[in-house]
Amino acid sequence: AGYKTGIIGKWHLGHTEKYHPLSRGFEYYYGLPYSNDMGCLDAHQDVYNTKVNPVCGKNHLWNVSIPLYEDRDIIEQPANLPTLAERYTDKAQQFMKLAMKEKKPFFLYIPMTHVHVPLAFNKNGLPKPFTLPPFETTVYEMDQQVGNITSFLRQNGLEEDTLVMFTSDNGPWEYKCEYAGSTHPYLGKWQKEQGGGGSSSKMTTWEGGHRVPFIVSWPGTLPAGEVRGDLVSAYDILPTIAQIVNISLPTDRVFDGVPLPLKAQATSTAPRALFHPDVDLQELWSVRYGKFKVYYATYPDHDCENNFGKGFLYHNPAMVFNVESDVAEQTPISWDEVPKHLYKIVEDLKKEVRDSIYSTMRSTVDYSTDKAVAPCCNKDNDYCACKPIDLDSSF
Repeated sequence: AGYKTGIIGKWHLGHTEKYHPLSRGFEYYYGLPYSNDMGCLDAHQDVYNTKVNPVCGKNHLWNVSIPLYEDRDIIEQPANLPTLAERYTDKAQQFMKLAMKEKKPFFLYIPMTHVHVPLAFNKNGLPKPFTLPPFETTVYEMDQQVGNITSFLRQNGLEEDTLVMFTSDNGPWEYKCEYAGSTHPYLGKWQKEQGGGGSSSKMTTWEGGHRVPFIVSWPGTLPAGEVRGDLVSAYDILPTIAQIVNISLPTDRVFDGVPLPLKAQATSTAPRALFHPDVDLQELWSVRYGKFKVYYATYPDHDCENNFGKGFLYHNPAMVFNVESDVAEQTPISWDEVPKHLYKIVEDLKKEVRDSIYSTMRSTVDYSTDKAVAPCCNKDNDYCACKPIDLDSSF
């Protein structure tokens, strides 16, 4: 479609040649190849995590330090996480300036490090005095990062020509205690009260695990301050953009998303179905259809106290909640209280989605432990670090 394309931030879809962002449609890449807790750090970095030691040494889960890429080159390993947000913002502005100079429209994807553990922020960039706890401070820095990027659009006359979408890939990770945030009001109370406890946040199909903010800004096209009740998914972003720039999606695969009704006052009318697989992507255990959510099975993740409740529970008949009137998912309703055709609709949709998953474009993943495929700045260093680093003192 003639757009200049860039990604600044986390990729996590493969770092070897054919899976690299520059092999997948992006012209520029600056960021981490996976989550910022999937590699160790040097000891001088001031970061916050729990139940895991982030410093390179014998007690760390990963024996490769976290790398920072620019295009195909590792430019820093381990990455300096506290300064990453500021550098991401600078790179984003440089990318947009270059697009303006080249007189090209641009697509810029910025998957931020915030608010994933280990939490990190630049203390030198905070107003004084600043007394918020680490998680809240990380949110503050993220807010500043987003504000600096959107201010650039406004100051350069790009605001009304730029669609901005802001969302998250999952809800809080309760296992990380005070470094996780809150799922309120999506508390998964049935899990807490009837399922033996445990977490009903990230790693589960409860609302707290995947119900996240979705904020869209497009001045001149969308009214400011409007709140809509449409059921949407991150799957919808691709078909929405394709529709806006007037290109067709490939026909050799099934797309689960639909274009969002972005025009002023537009709204979807037909009930929407969303499907929630278990954490290992082996089965569809929950289906949302309109205001109803059906659970064929429920399961928790570990909570802050490491409680896992009763574990995996099958439900026959399936449990159903009205998640409009019961957002905390505390009390299942009777199947007599739902439209008589709902169960058949959900079963038919579930079969259709399952068939598409197993018949079209199924991913194959190689979790190789061969160090030869590890992103490595210096193969002579035990942790692939570009230069000697401070290790865990217990090493």
